[in-house]
Amino acid sequence: MKVGLIQLNSVGDKVANIDAARILMERCIAEENPDWLCLPEFFDFIGDSRVETLATEEPLPGGPAYTMLQDIPGAVWCMSVAAP
Repeated sequence: MKVGLIQLNSVGDKVANIDAARILMERCIAEENPDWLCLPEFFDFIGDSRVETLATEEPLPGGPAYTMLQDIPGAVWCMSVAAP
């Protein structure tokens, strides 16, 4: 199994973060052909406070980040990881 690790610096712009993640994922798929992709926790948004970050939560299924992950081509598994 080949794993692709995606790292990005999320900011307070959810649309820009999702676009950046999509671009990096598509590039990784094209160049490395992974079986699985891992994204950082809060890849879609990181605010100045926990309250601000949690206020951008999305329903599952649904929401822009969820939809973007569904639209990634190929049989690639995606996950976002968080560590305490």
